[in-house]
Amino acid sequence: MSNNKIIKRIQEGVYVKEELEEFLEINNVFVLSNTMKEIVKIQYKTDTIINRLIEISEYRGNSHVLIGVYTIGHLAIATLLKLGFSKEELDCYNSLDEYEKNIVLKLVEGYEYVI
Repeated sequence: MSNNKIIKRIQEGVYVKEELEEFLEINNVFVLSNTMKEIVKIQYKTDTIINRLIEISEYRGNSHVLIGVYTIGHLAIATLLKLGFSKEELDCYNSLDEYEKNIVLKLVEGYEYVI
């Protein structure tokens, strides 16, 4: 299935919840961002999803840019915060410098506007 079809299915809500775990394995920032937004929307938390979001939180390089300074890694951390984790319990957040922490907090504030 093409990435565009996956994104369309997510946006239209035409998926089985467990598929969201599979979609998190696709290395495309737009599939990942749409999947993360849907996970937050339906508050779907599994160990697999949480572990994968922690893995994705490391994707903060130039090849993982969503827009501007915002990367898929920053969005993964914001997603964990939106799922109810506290900043204090997330090593992936606490290991960031102040600049990157600020990026994550801006994503949390404007989460519904993320691409």
